[in-house]
Amino acid sequence: MDKHDRERSLGRAVGLIHRRAMTYMDHELAHLGLGRGTFEMLVTLYFDDGMRQEELTRELAINKGTTTRTVDKLAGLGYVRREADPTDGRACRVVLTDKAMAIKGDFLDVLDTGTKVLARGFTQAERHRALDLLKRMHANLEQYIGESRGEDTRV
Repeated sequence: MDKHDRERSLGRAVGLIHRRAMTYMDHELAHLGLGRGTFEMLVTLYFDDGMRQEELTRELAINKGTTTRTVDKLAGLGYVRREADPTDGRACRVVLTDKAMAIKGDFLDVLDTGTKVLARGFTQAERHRALDLLKRMHANLEQYIGESRGEDTRV
């Protein structure tokens, strides 16, 4: 692969964007004790509070150990607590605390600013097209991974 090919690599472009976005999030949320390992879970819970821990694992596409460590960290910071699932005593739900709710507006503003920076100079149509293309890339990757593991990927 020569330099020209590398500069045209979709995977490299997505990786670079992801790393810079994580650097931005780390910087903006450091004063709250949050960073790349915790903010994705917190934002997921802002949109679906009280998810089961196993649902967080699936939603964030991380392993169970990472989920446990991240919930432990957020709990230690006072942003979440675990509650027994009333329908399944073996499972627990992860619930946002008052402390997490108190920072929600500022937290979501940081995410919104990051999104605006990413799409600076884009028309509304370009924003929609970019998002559609990224979603297709994600779906392609999910399908490929599922097929390589012998999973049924039909919807």
